[in-house]
Amino acid sequence: MTTHHLAMQVCINFSCPKPTDPLNANNPICRHCGSELVLQNRYRVVRLLSDQSGFGNVYEVDDGGRSKILKVLKQHHNTNPTALKLFQKEATALSQLDHPGIPKFDNYFQLQLRNSSGGANSPLLHCIVMEKIDGSTLEEWQNQRGNKPISQEQAIIWLKQVVEILKTIHNHSYFHRDIKPSNIMLRPNGELVLIDFGSTREMTYTYLGKVSGAGNITKLTSAGYTPPEQDKGHAVPQSDFYALGRTFVYLLTGKEPNHQAIYNPYKDELVWRGHARGLSPHFADLIDDMMAHQAGNRPKNAQEILQRLNNISKNIHPPPPPPQQLKRYWILSGVLAILITIIGSAQAYSQSAFNSDVFTLLTSLTLLEKDNFNISDLSEGSSLKSVTFNSKGEILASTTQTNIIKIWNLSLSERLTTLNDQRKEIRYVTFSRDGNTLASASNDNTIKIWDIATAQDIGTFKDESEKYISSLAISQNSQTLANVTWGKNITIWNMINHEKIGNIQVESDSFIAIAISPDGQILASGTNDEIKLWNIANREEKQTFTVDSGGITALAFSPDGKILASGSNDNTIQIWNLITGKIIRTLAGHSSPIRSMAFSPNGQKLVSSSDDNTIKIWRLQKVVR
Repeated sequence: MTTHHLAMQVCINFSCPKPTDPLNANNPICRHCGSELVLQNRYRVVRLLSDQSGFGNVYEVDDGGRSKILKVLKQHHNTNPTALKLFQKEATALSQLDHPGIPKFDNYFQLQLRNSSGGANSPLLHCIVMEKIDGSTLEEWQNQRGNKPISQEQAIIWLKQVVEILKTIHNHSYFHRDIKPSNIMLRPNGELVLIDFGSTREMTYTYLGKVSGAGNITKLTSAGYTPPEQDKGHAVPQSDFYALGRTFVYLLTGKEPNHQAIYNPYKDELVWRGHARGLSPHFADLIDDMMAHQAGNRPKNAQEILQRLNNISKNIHPPPPPPQQLKRYWILSGVLAILITIIGSAQAYSQSAFNSDVFTLLTSLTLLEKDNFNISDLSEGSSLKSVTFNSKGEILASTTQTNIIKIWNLSLSERLTTLNDQRKEIRYVTFSRDGNTLASASNDNTIKIWDIATAQDIGTFKDESEKYISSLAISQNSQTLANVTWGKNITIWNMINHEKIGNIQVESDSFIAIAISPDGQILASGTNDEIKLWNIANREEKQTFTVDSGGITALAFSPDGKILASGSNDNTIQIWNLITGKIIRTLAGHSSPIRSMAFSPNGQKLVSSSDDNTIKIWRLQKVVR
C-alpha cells in the first residue's frame, strides 16, 4: 500500500476565496469558509484535476493512502432537475456495474457547506467517489503520438475489450450514450476503461415508450460521434455501437470522424477506409455496420459484434495445425525451449547439456530426434546465452556471448535473419505471444524491441539500475514488458508508447523470478523465501505466499490465470491456487534445482526443466483436483 504525505488540502466549496491555501494543510475545516476538509471523515482532497466541464469539478482525493477520484456537481446545477438526475444516475450505474473496464464505485454523499460564520448554507454539494484510473484517454494518447493510425491487430484487441465492457453495461439494462476517445482510458498495462457515466441511461418500459412515441428525452451530443437518433433525443443501446464505430475510425485513421479528409458533409458520407492501413475488408465492414445510419441496421447486441470479431480473427490468423502437427509444434516450443532457455540466469550453458539421450520422458519426444536441426547449429561454436520460441514453435531466436541475435526457421532448418544490437553482449531474449516482436536485454541494461518481419529495432528501453538485467517477461497481450535487475528492482514498461509504468522494489540479495498473468494485470515475483503478487497498474502488493524451498527459480501462470507454478532450488515444483492462496500439490521428481517451466496452451500439462539435464511433463488434470 502506498501512503501519500499530503502537502496540502483543497477546499471544494465553489465560493471559497482561497481553496488551495497551504495553511489549510492540517486543518479539519477551511479557515476561509468553514467547510469540511476531510470529507465523510475519510477523504482528503489532494488537488483539483479539472474544472473545465460545465457539469462538475473533478478532484483527486486520498482515502487512507489510496488515491481516488471525487466528482462534485457544480453548485448552480442543484436547481436543475435534469443535471441533478444525470449526476445521480452516474452514481447508481457505477454502483451496479462490476467490470475491470468500468471505474469501481466507492461512495455517493451530500456535503453541507458552511459559511465563515459557521451557519448552515443551502444547497448541498453532491459528490461521487470512485476508483482513480491511472493512464491517459485515447484522445490524449493519440495526440501524444502525433495521431498515427493504429494497426488492425491493435484495433481488434481494443474493440473486443470495449465491446465486452458494453456487454456488461447493456446486460444491466443501461447504455452509455457518450462513447468517444476522451471517454476511454488506457491503463498502463494496456487495458481499456470506459469512463464518464454521467450520460448513462437506463432502459425501462417508460423510456422505450417515450422513444417510440413523442416523449421528451434528455438530448446529449458529441460532434462526430453522436448517432442520428440520439441527436434527435432518442438514444437506444445500438447508439453506443455507432459512437464506438466512429471512435475506431478515429483510431484507425488518426482523423476525427468529421474531418474534411474523410467526411463529405454534402452527402453525409464517411469515406475512411483509404486512410487506414492494412485493413481486412471484413473488419472494415463490421465498423461500417456499427455506424449504420439506422439503428435497426446495426448489430443487435454486443455478443453479435464479439462473434464477428472472432470470425474475423480466425480469417486473419489461420487456425492451428491439425492435432498431429500441433503436437509436434508443442513438443518443439514447449519442451525444447524449456530445455535450452535460461530464464534469468547469468550462466552460460555449453551444448553438452542438451544431448537428446538425457530425455527420459514421453515417447512423443522422439519427434526431436527425427529433425535434422541440431542444437549445435544455434551456437555455431559459442556457448548459448538465451533461446526463445514464437508461440507456434516455428521460429526460434538465439544469442550467444555476442551482440548478435539469430532468427531461425525450425521446419527449414535454416537461419532467417540476424539482428545486430551494436551494443554490449546480449543476455536475454524473449518473443511476444504473437511472435511478431522480440525483446532483447544487453549488458548495458538496454532493452530493445525488434520487428521480426523487417529485422528493425522499433523501440528502446533503458533501465538505469547499476546491476544487470537478469530476465524479461512480456504480457500475453504484448502491451506490457517487465525486466528484473539482479537482486532488487523490477521495472514495468508500456510497450505501446515505450514509457515506463513504474518500479517494484523487491528485497532480495539473489535472483528474482517473474511472470505476468494472462490478463496482463498481475505480476508475480519469487525470491528466496516468498512469492508476491503485484497489481501492475499501481505497483501495489496484492498477496504474499511464504515458501520454504531454498529459493524460487522459476514461475509460470496457467492460461486461465488461476494457478501459479513455482520451481525451486530444492528440486520441487509447487502448484498454487491463486484464489485461496494455498498449495494444491508439490511435485517431486527432479534431482536438481528447477530452471524453467511452461504450461501447455490448454493448461492441462506443465513442462519443467532442471539442472539435472532432464525435462518432465506433468499431467495437471491428474495433479490438480
